[in-house]
Amino acid sequence: MIKTEAFVIGSIKYGDSSLIVHLFTEAMGYRSYLVKGIYGAKKRKIKPSYFQSLTHLSVVVSDKQPDRLGYIRECTILDSALQKNPDVVKSSILLFLCEVLASVLKEENNQNTALFAYLKTTLRWLENINHLGNFHLKFLIDLTKFIGFYPNTHEMELPYFNLQTGCYSGSQPHEPFIKGNALLHFNNLLGMNFDDSLKVRLSKILRNDLLDSILMYFAFHLQGFNQPKSLEVLHEVFEVY
Repeated sequence: MIKTEAFVIGSIKYGDSSLIVHLFTEAMGYRSYLVKGIYGAKKRKIKPSYFQSLTHLSVVVSDKQPDRLGYIRECTILDSALQKNPDVVKSSILLFLCEVLASVLKEENNQNTALFAYLKTTLRWLENINHLGNFHLKFLIDLTKFIGFYPNTHEMELPYFNLQTGCYSGSQPHEPFIKGNALLHFNNLLGMNFDDSLKVRLSKILRNDLLDSILMYFAFHLQGFNQPKSLEVLHEVFEVY
């Protein structure tokens, strides 16, 4: 048995009464577990509501190899981001980020305490802020520090950022790139902390363009990265935010 903290990355119903839960754990990285009979008994200690997206849990698990299902023996909620943030903007950001993390973390099958601490700190911080416009941009950019493809910040004064190479360029690349005003704000977000990044004023169009570019950057550098289905919803939310 292993006791560890974990974040819920996803879940899917299995059969009539069970649930397969995907967790990013502090002790072992990404793992999947079977919770038997969760929909069957009314007095069961572990409830389906425990496994909402990005819920922070303390679990006791019988762990298997990364490609085998283990079992959750005990489960306690430490924090529930979605339950604490019922407003449409925060919940839309959380669901979008969870979908991105589902693509990013599935290959993180080993302990990554720095990445776990990053998720723990930033998600807790999200609960206490009101101006959210750039949070998801900064979150995704800084996430790349922990998964191996943070932008090469050498020669940031050059006019193009090549999304495929992750480097700056003095001439227009053949590959997709960021330039102009979008690059100026991209560079600013790279060099800022979260608090300062929220003070940056971006138009709705520029914010959406930057997000699309960052997701393209992820797709170039992560094999099997899936374009989030919730992206369109997030764009619509920020149209009226």
